[in-house]
Amino acid sequence: MRAVAIEEWGGIDEVELLDLDPPPVAPDGVLVRVRAAAFNPIDAAIREGRLTGTFPATFPVILG
Repeated sequence: MRAVAIEEWGGIDEVELLDLDPPPVAPDGVLVRVRAAAFNPIDAAIREGRLTGTFPATFPVILG
């Protein structure tokens, strides 16, 4: 799976394209292929670490 993610808080230079293992699917779950995603102002605020109280996260943080 390819994902746009960050490994630490910071500016636009912290954003990277990662190849990750697909997440496990629950027995009653569905795996969906996403063909496109968007990056919006909330993602920029998360990237900069301004919303850590609202969106607690562990790295890598997948954006979009």
